[in-house]
Amino acid sequence: MERVRLITRVPPEKIGHKFLRSGAKVFLSNPNIYCRPIWSLETNVGTIREAFFVSQFSSYSIAVPDIGDFSIRFNGKRIVFEIGGPGKTLQQIKNEENAFVLKDGVESGYSQVIPLYLIGMMY
Repeated sequence: MERVRLITRVPPEKIGHKFLRSGAKVFLSNPNIYCRPIWSLETNVGTIREAFFVSQFSSYSIAVPDIGDFSIRFNGKRIVFEIGGPGKTLQQIKNEENAFVLKDGVESGYSQVIPLYLIGMMY
């Protein structure tokens, strides 16, 4: 299913035995599929946000870290992202060096907060 791009699997950031014990996150490759009537938008909004992020960063090396929702490697640097709604705070990533919160439902960013819709410009 991955080869025909129906699903996208995001592996854990761990190595060795920890990698084998940790599960990957699996998303439908096209986040628009989640908006069909068979899916409940209210209960799956977090999954839709994360699927959108994964679809936009699919050409990068994405992993699931211990802290945060996703991490990517870009120019040799690790960047951690936490994804959430308007009420999401910086609390979960406060000890990470290169970390950002991607918020849905906000129009402008500040500090380490980026509006989620701007990730669509990465495609």
